[in-house]
Amino acid sequence: MLRAVAVALVVFGGALPAVSQVDCSTPDDLCTGDPCVISSLDVLAPCVVDFGTRAVVVAGKIGLPGNGSALPFVSTLSFTAGSITVQGSIECPPNEDIGDVVFSAAGMITIDGPINLSGCAGGFVDLMSGSDINVNSRITLNSRGGTAAATLTANRDIHVRDRIRGLWGCYVVSADGDVEIADTGAILGPALVRDGDGCNLSIDAGGRLTSAGRLSMRGNSTSGDITLIGGEGVELHGTIDLRASPRFGNGGFLEVQSPGGEVVMDAAIRAKAFSAAYVTIGASGDLTISRRINGDGGRDGHGSRVNLSSATGDVVIDGVISARVGRLLVPAVTIDAGNEVVVNRRILVNDPRASESYGGTIRLDGDSVRVGSRVLLNADGRTRGGQIRLLATAGNLDLGGLYLARGGSGPGGVIEGTASGNITTDGVFQCAGTPAGCIALNAGGTLDTTGAMFDKPLSGDCPGSPSGAFLVPTAAALD
Repeated sequence: MLRAVAVALVVFGGALPAVSQVDCSTPDDLCTGDPCVISSLDVLAPCVVDFGTRAVVVAGKIGLPGNGSALPFVSTLSFTAGSITVQGSIECPPNEDIGDVVFSAAGMITIDGPINLSGCAGGFVDLMSGSDINVNSRITLNSRGGTAAATLTANRDIHVRDRIRGLWGCYVVSADGDVEIADTGAILGPALVRDGDGCNLSIDAGGRLTSAGRLSMRGNSTSGDITLIGGEGVELHGTIDLRASPRFGNGGFLEVQSPGGEVVMDAAIRAKAFSAAYVTIGASGDLTISRRINGDGGRDGHGSRVNLSSATGDVVIDGVISARVGRLLVPAVTIDAGNEVVVNRRILVNDPRASESYGGTIRLDGDSVRVGSRVLLNADGRTRGGQIRLLATAGNLDLGGLYLARGGSGPGGVIEGTASGNITTDGVFQCAGTPAGCIALNAGGTLDTTGAMFDKPLSGDCPGSPSGAFLVPTAAALD
């Protein structure tokens, strides 16, 4: 039934007239029939309605004006139905405290019209489907600084074709089937809010996870974490953003995993911060990095730790990996392949901007390792050179390119290659410093250095070998 609820808002001695609201005592208060089509109305919160097996269609605008009280209140709209489609809109007007929208359906949930909770100080959107979820229109959480979250859970697939965003938004997307973020879609967390910290984003697909849109947990003092899992494969395009302030911000953690398939990383990863975000990407099959991973730290901060691995396949680096600056914590890039490591672009764990930078660590570990002729591996430091460690456990090292572990005003670093098979190199190796560092190449088969250049004679063994050859030290451990 409808009942009149007086909403008394005194403005310069006057008052607004009464507003009619639906109290949601029974489903028929909102609509009748199957499909049950809801026209424009305001609900008296909390509005919790079970429509049984009927299909529900929100054709008009549903407003969440609260309970008519000036006291803090949670304005809840909760529907349970056979299927739910939003064609109109759901809105939380300004000055409400919390606005929650909870939809649970045995069948499909389709969002073709906007859900806008930006007028609320906080709010939650929770979509639970026994079938698919299709987000074809924008979902906007709070815009005024309260806690907000969106959770999408489906027994089949989830498709996001428009933006889901909030000022302090936390997100969980989970499907037994596939998850797709289209090029028109995005999941966006905190904006650059002064003193604001990031929240987290988790996407877990039992099938394949594909994204061509923007995924962002960018913050100011702290970015959020992003976890992306595709049980049968991951393919990412677009951008992934975990940046924070380069003057004082802390980056979060990016984890991408496919326990049963390959990972294609064609997304630009933006992980810059004073203390840069950590990046971990792992695949059961092949792992391909096609675009830049930017994990540079701020001046006198520290660069990212980047860990890339394939359990049974190849790791191919076709995009630049940059994790520069190392004073508070030594940056490191570790690549581990069940088969072959192939590096075709630069890997940087240095930075001349830092006042007292230590060179970082680059470690390539696979059955075999190939580094292209135009590749730069740079572990230079201004006060201490870093480490470049290359290991082929069941095959050959084929080393072109330029390898730098120079120490500037301090000790030079270590460049070391070990292969169970042959080592072939025409590269350039430099570890100058005070004193100079160490260069060592050890082959179980043939060692061919024809055309190679070394700024220091080859050694049979370098410090830390063999038991410590593939450890990643902290700056404190180097002192």
